[in-house]
Amino acid sequence: MPEDYFGEDVAARYDDDADIFDPAVVDPVVEFLADLAGDGAALELGIGTGRIAPPLAQRGVRVHGIEQGLVSHHYAVVDGELRVSSIPFRYVWPSELDLMARFAGMTPRERWSGWKYEPFTSESAKHVSVWEKTASR
Repeated sequence: MPEDYFGEDVAARYDDDADIFDPAVVDPVVEFLADLAGDGAALELGIGTGRIAPPLAQRGVRVHGIEQGLVSHHYAVVDGELRVSSIPFRYVWPSELDLMARFAGMTPRERWSGWKYEPFTSESAKHVSVWEKTASR
């Protein structure tokens, strides 16, 4: 039986970060993505506990999501006892995402450094990448 890496305790700590769930943060992202998706579907990489996908789906966008892999180590002292857990995940470079998209029959459409259409450069610490499904031949 696979280990429950992202169980209730991990999700609860993630969900405790009220700043990232603030409607002032979430709503512009959902608006941005809904506009991009139009009548199409969206694939959220690193969907997590669903901070973006449910409100996006409520806007009528068909949403699918997956999670990627590295190992994150977490240490906590509970009742005087050290508890250690390791959670696998994976970082993916934009070039790897482009290759996976190509294998899936998608082509790059746009890439920015943030939700406000900031230019993506070699100095960018994050990215918003958009691919579209190529029409079947």
